[in-house]
Amino acid sequence: MWFEFPAAAQLNKPLSKKDIIAFAKPSTKERELLTLQVEQIRWCYKLSEATLNIPPAGGLAEIQVFCIQLKDGISTIDERLLRLLDCAIPSPILFEIQSTAGLQLAASYKPGNQTTQTQPYLYSQIYTDNPTRQPLPFSRDMQKLYEQLVAALLPVTLRPSENLVDALQRVEQIRRVEQTIQSQRKKVNAEKQFNKRVALNQDLRRSEQLLQQLLA
Repeated sequence: MWFEFPAAAQLNKPLSKKDIIAFAKPSTKERELLTLQVEQIRWCYKLSEATLNIPPAGGLAEIQVFCIQLKDGISTIDERLLRLLDCAIPSPILFEIQSTAGLQLAASYKPGNQTTQTQPYLYSQIYTDNPTRQPLPFSRDMQKLYEQLVAALLPVTLRPSENLVDALQRVEQIRRVEQTIQSQRKKVNAEKQFNKRVALNQDLRRSEQLLQQLLA
């Protein structure tokens, strides 16, 4: 999902690496990644009551949209750079990332105005052509709009009685189970003894059944 933001929300303000270093205070490794991976960062949009006519709620008054242009030959951004920006800026950020691979959206759920960022990042598919932008979802307040924007990046469909926080927990559980399945498959393939291989296959099937339940 690629969103159409209103002209009133547009800033298109370049953020120099010098400015980012000054306010984000990156580590030595983060500075290195910033230099190696990023061509330019722009503060593209500010979504707020003034620009969208949507009232704040739940301590959330603004959502920022940052556009990151990666350097030639860099297809993915190191998440440490996204986390660096998220932790330096209290309001939530939606990242539009442009690379040699294409265009991609990314965000990590950060409720309210906080600088502690712990949720995993969600990513859209990679668009190799310029995607058609869709209108912003109708929302009664900024908190609801933010939840809808993040939910659009979920790799699963929200269940009827499921809220965003529960869905994010399910996504994280899916990731852990998928890692477990990969490890179990390696053990099955490496095991030569029949009895042990049978037991390992049973464990693998249980994990695969759990994964299907989580994906449903």
